[in-house]
Amino acid sequence: MKFEIVKDLLFKRLADLNSIVDRKTTLTILSHIYLKLENQQLTLICTDTEITLKTQIPVINQLSAGAITIPCDKFYQFIQRIDDGTLITCELVNQQFHIHAGKTIVKLATLPAKDFPIPLDNHYLHHISLDASLFHNLLNKVKYAIANQDGRQYLNGLLLNIIDDGYTLDAVSTDGHRLACAQLSFEEAIASNIGFIVPEKAVNELVKHLSLDAANNELLLQKKISQSVDETTRLNEQIDILKELRKQPAREHSQTYARPITLHFSERELSLEIGSYQFSTRLIDGQYPAYRQVIPLQQENPILIERLALLAALRRAKVLLTDRHDGVRLHFVGHNLTLTARNMENETTAESLEIINSGNLTLEIGLNVNYLIDVLMHLEGETVQLHLENGEQACLLMSKDEPDVRHVIMPMRI
Repeated sequence: MKFEIVKDLLFKRLADLNSIVDRKTTLTILSHIYLKLENQQLTLICTDTEITLKTQIPVINQLSAGAITIPCDKFYQFIQRIDDGTLITCELVNQQFHIHAGKTIVKLATLPAKDFPIPLDNHYLHHISLDASLFHNLLNKVKYAIANQDGRQYLNGLLLNIIDDGYTLDAVSTDGHRLACAQLSFEEAIASNIGFIVPEKAVNELVKHLSLDAANNELLLQKKISQSVDETTRLNEQIDILKELRKQPAREHSQTYARPITLHFSERELSLEIGSYQFSTRLIDGQYPAYRQVIPLQQENPILIERLALLAALRRAKVLLTDRHDGVRLHFVGHNLTLTARNMENETTAESLEIINSGNLTLEIGLNVNYLIDVLMHLEGETVQLHLENGEQACLLMSKDEPDVRHVIMPMRI
């Protein structure tokens, strides 16, 4: 096995693959990256047995084919410290992987390629076609509410639930104290009614690879290896489109720049192709809670408040609070909201905010300050709607700019 490759092409791929590797694993092979060279293409695979990421890149020159595994993080860190544009020569010599870069040579230990746990091809029963930007926005809006190492394993992931005979896709997350639900509607049925729970790590990787930044980086890499003027011109045009797209709300990206993807599901696995990557993850086995029963009904005349003003007030109140005592009291009277907080040292803060819409509402509720901040950071639009029945039931938060996204926070005693 021997090949030549430019640092720039190799480094970006290694950065993405290295994020999959489990550095705490006791199985040495799982800290390695699988390399296979044939037909001028270098295949790279990393896995933690839950998530697998695979990609291919062209080499400048293939001198001999072969396959091997080497320590991923060491390989990544060495390539990271090489100057951009450097031509790198890699070769397998007496079961050591030699990396030549300028006057530097590194020799890494190896393990046989046959020992690497490459997942077998799965038989996928369900297939969902949708736009990458829409799917990215769907996941990004709700992932913040995924539980953190909860004993109820099914809460440590995000539910993708196909309902309404296949015309609606819900993305849902909850930790039992808060809930986020975003919805996509389709003109044609995308699949039969079925639900899947995607692990949190896989959700975070999907959000990263489905982002506009990832799409832009992919175009830049394609531009580096482009060998025709027409192709380079086309790539430059797409890069310019992405620059303009960043100025638009995320929900509008798919209208300007379509990026079709297909999700493939089996009972235990989700798989899809994103750009030059093949991504697969195991699914969490379990019965997700009946989330629709938890979401409060929308009020005809919800409380309207300037989103950024409320966010700033909550951040000021948070200064006095701790992780163990993180509640704020919201007192609504007519056009006024009074936000108060008190800590164990009896230090207090109080701030008044204007309620935009009129009403004779008088209501008081205690809510977790961190949960409120999370919601307001994930909402779009100038105002936030608070749908409240009373101070003892859950609070529903929405934005008129995102009618298909709902955030629920359970009340707390303060």
